[in-house]
Amino acid sequence: MRTAVILCAGRGTRLGSLTADRPKCLLEIGGQTLLEKAIRQFYNNGVQRFVLVVGYQWEKIREKITNLSGEFVLVQNQNYRTTNTLVSLWHAKEYMSKGFWLLNGDVMFDEEILSRFDFGGSKIGVVPGRCEEEEVKVIINNEGVVVQLSKIASPDKALGEFIGLAYFDEKFSRKLIECLEWWMKRENVNSQYFEAAVECAMKEIPLHIADLSGLSCIEIDTIEDYRRAVQMWEKV
Repeated sequence: MRTAVILCAGRGTRLGSLTADRPKCLLEIGGQTLLEKAIRQFYNNGVQRFVLVVGYQWEKIREKITNLSGEFVLVQNQNYRTTNTLVSLWHAKEYMSKGFWLLNGDVMFDEEILSRFDFGGSKIGVVPGRCEEEEVKVIINNEGVVVQLSKIASPDKALGEFIGLAYFDEKFSRKLIECLEWWMKRENVNSQYFEAAVECAMKEIPLHIADLSGLSCIEIDTIEDYRRAVQMWEKV
């Protein structure tokens, strides 16, 4: 069964009042929430099971998915206030070993983007171009293999920004679970993003990119990001 793991635990404090009464993934744009749009797009492309890692106001997420197609599993990160995305992803490990899609719940994207991923291996979605310091940057080698995936990567060497959408095949997923377990034993695990575990896994198993040039996608971290997203999809 094709599976998508969607990380929905956080509130998104930089969005201010927009998330005072809802999780980030329930922001509405174009008449539907980020989560609804993502689930429908995945379902249209053969994903049957959705594993939602929830935390902040998770009951509202449960209510929102009631009438959507697919099989749903809600996994709670009860420590969402004090942990980051690596811990959230670890909570979903039971559903990852056969390969899975991974999405940050605050990402909005064109459905066509999913066709840029093929199933010949593991890939992360990248928008080529100059990156800001706080963005997750992607550096590849001459063979097109990802060698660095982090916010601290050099912007001058980066191909572009990782948008928070990836597909991991079975082999990569099993190694990723091992890396998540390794990180969970570290004292500084609570501050880590899931990209740290991905970097660990890609030391042994090649990871490639899906080039998302020319398609609309945005990660909504700030009020300005939200306004940009509204403008992008009002034109669609």
